Amino acid sequence: DQGEELCTVYPEVEYTDRYGNKTRRAGKVGHRIRVTVSEERRTPSDLMGQVSVNMIRCIARYVPGWDWARVVFRNEEWDIVTPPHISSGASRATRHYEFVLRSRNGLDNMAGGGSG
Repeated sequence: DQGEELCTVYPEVEYTDRYGNKTRRAGKVGHRIRVTVSEERRTPSDLMGQVSVNMIRCIARYVPGWDWARVVFRNEEWDIVTPPHISSGASRATRHYEFVLRSRNGLDNMAGGGSG
């Protein structure tokens, strides 16, 4: 009943900026969760400097973060594209969360024309 891979989620925290506005950002403490992953969409870039699109669907028993969370998966930073939503399944034993991640395409991965 465990996911196949580990993912680190840094849940969002509310803070007040120097102007007194309340806003959200990723926290500093990460939580490791197990996820099962399937590829959602992958579009490699054609030329150097272009952005590759790499999206994956994750399934986990619990997700500690939502829209503003920072996610590290496979030693790469990812953005949450769809907020985690619960799928109740047929019973409590099959209840899980589903969410989609998009790769941030770090510059160090673009030496070969993208992250693919």
